[in-house]
Amino acid sequence: MILNQEKTKCETNMTGATAFTICANAKMFKILSNSMYSNKEKAIIREVSCNAVDANVQAGNGDTPIEVHLPSALEPFFSIKDNGTGLTPDQMVKIYTQYGNSTKTDDNTMIGALGLGSKSPFSYIDSFSVISITDNQKNTYSCYIDGEGSPQLQPFGSEETDEPNGVEVRFPVKSEDFSKFCDEAETVYRPFAVKPNVTGNNNYVVKSFEILLQSDTPNDWELVNPVSKGYRHDQIRVAVQGNIEYPINTSKIVDLLSEDAKIFIYEDFRLHFDIGDLDIAASREELGYDKITIENIVRKFEKMASEIRDAQNKKIDTFETKFKAMQYIQDLRSTSSIYREISFQYKGEDIETSVLIDSTEHEIVKYHTNGRTIRREPLRNDWRNEIDFSIPGSKSNMVYVLADEEKYSKSVKKARSLVEYGKSVYLFSSEDTLELLGNPEFKLATEIELPVSVTKRVKGKFFKKYWASEDISRQYSDNYETADRLNIDLDDEFFYTEIKGNKVTNGKNIHHILKTARELELVPSDFQIIGISAAYTKTKAFKEVQDNGIEAYDYIVDLLKNSAELKDYMNIVTEFRQFEIINSMNSVVRDLIENKKVNDDLGSDHIISQARQSYRTFTWSERSEIENFKNTMNHIGLYEETEIVPYNKILEESYPLLFSLNWNANESAVIDYIKGQDLLKKLHAVEDSSNDTENSENNITNTSNTEEA
Repeated sequence: MILNQEKTKCETNMTGATAFTICANAKMFKILSNSMYSNKEKAIIREVSCNAVDANVQAGNGDTPIEVHLPSALEPFFSIKDNGTGLTPDQMVKIYTQYGNSTKTDDNTMIGALGLGSKSPFSYIDSFSVISITDNQKNTYSCYIDGEGSPQLQPFGSEETDEPNGVEVRFPVKSEDFSKFCDEAETVYRPFAVKPNVTGNNNYVVKSFEILLQSDTPNDWELVNPVSKGYRHDQIRVAVQGNIEYPINTSKIVDLLSEDAKIFIYEDFRLHFDIGDLDIAASREELGYDKITIENIVRKFEKMASEIRDAQNKKIDTFETKFKAMQYIQDLRSTSSIYREISFQYKGEDIETSVLIDSTEHEIVKYHTNGRTIRREPLRNDWRNEIDFSIPGSKSNMVYVLADEEKYSKSVKKARSLVEYGKSVYLFSSEDTLELLGNPEFKLATEIELPVSVTKRVKGKFFKKYWASEDISRQYSDNYETADRLNIDLDDEFFYTEIKGNKVTNGKNIHHILKTARELELVPSDFQIIGISAAYTKTKAFKEVQDNGIEAYDYIVDLLKNSAELKDYMNIVTEFRQFEIINSMNSVVRDLIENKKVNDDLGSDHIISQARQSYRTFTWSERSEIENFKNTMNHIGLYEETEIVPYNKILEESYPLLFSLNWNANESAVIDYIKGQDLLKKLHAVEDSSNDTENSENNITNTSNTEEA
């Protein structure tokens, strides 16, 4: 990497100046190898990995992953191997024994430039090994700190080999630092264009993120949502340069940003730069905020803000009306906080999602229902003569009606007739009001037909309909409407259930089975069940039409029990019951079952691998849907027919310690425990078999002695 170096020229006619030098002593070596890194494990992984990537690029193997081994209980060492050209003995001496010497300072395809990264292992350990293979010659070196505190390079041997060229750096790691190396590697390798092949620690997973927005230009900028691991939330506000994410100190740039760009300063973002665009600290742990670096970051940040705003404004301009444009903005802001502070325009005019209306000139009345009564809600403000009307999103169920009937009361009646549970109606007295709202689509009251009122009274009783709401939390007492709104005619075939006090008398949950029957299309979507008073079913009037009536519960249960679709769904319910059992297990056990790499360690025929084959993660929407089928099957007696394998009991009997582990237990150590338990079982099985054989031989001997006697 070519470093930005501002050269200054100072001329003087004075003589006797003395040049500064650096004293090569133990104190200076410690500063350059150790003290400059605040996070030593991360520094080693980053520096040695970047050197390995540079070696691959120099050898024309830029698309080849480097090989990384993370320490574990069975293999407690860290190593990185590249596929470069290797280092000759002369190159080893020049590169590893000279601080500040680099062959990459004139090349912006290389990440390195400082001549310090190859010495970074000294920040953690006093000695590490380097194996270099060049042209079938394998040379091994030991890099160590001597008794005086000075680094030394010691050749350790040379031999011929058929292995490919490359350099491997290796050193042992303390057991308490295994997880630290793994955690830091997960972050270090996130920006790598070519992800390394990582072995050793099974817990390794690259820390990821969800891209919310990104530039049309590849590798330019992204607004992201960090994916948390455990209980930590990793903030991502970084500049990506040469496979390294540098945290951006936003306080260095915030005062230089425009107001539109400042909106994004507290979001999570990744800004991409070419190698050499940004100055870096010697430790590579942060940026060097010189003038050029700050200007480049500000320029990229402004570009991101401008592209986000321009892209959305182009989309907004495509809408036919201002109202639809405001609905679109409302949808954006409801899905992401990113858009809440952005100022938008519609056809060159600033636009917002709420409109101030003078309530002395414009009247708006809202009608809505709780399922039983229709409520009238005039929109007004008790403190001032302005209505702050918030435009609803496109998914909201709203109807707008203009009161154009000669009598306003007739417009009111028609507006009320459109009200349904979950659907509100706004009645406007003036078309000017609609224009202020951006011209939403509306109905004229004169074009609305009132429903025909048909009321059947029998001994003072109203017939009522069982209303199967999609909202399963609704109570029965809210689920009935009068017959004059339903146009019920009992001279035709009808389905009914007995009710008393607006509740089903037989205690059966008709709601669940009806919802399931509709989803399986066993009954039409407009299938009605009439709730008939239990007292009325005993009257002569009802008995005259009873032949037309079908008891709904038994009818639907028969449909469900004979339904091939429901029987097919039983397999999904069985799968879901497996999910519920495994999902409720100890987090360590669940992680083992979810982790595909466990198959490699324990074999596909192992009980944990078998459990994983029967386990998949269900989305929240799937869980809600399946819960209804579970309840339905329970009601009609099919639930117990779904068979499951009790993996929790099998695992607890085989590996009792699994269920007492902490959530952060080391997975590789847990796998070692499982393998140990499996081995003990095999040894016990062999021992039992041996005892059985011995007992059998004793029985034969005793029988023989008896015969002789």
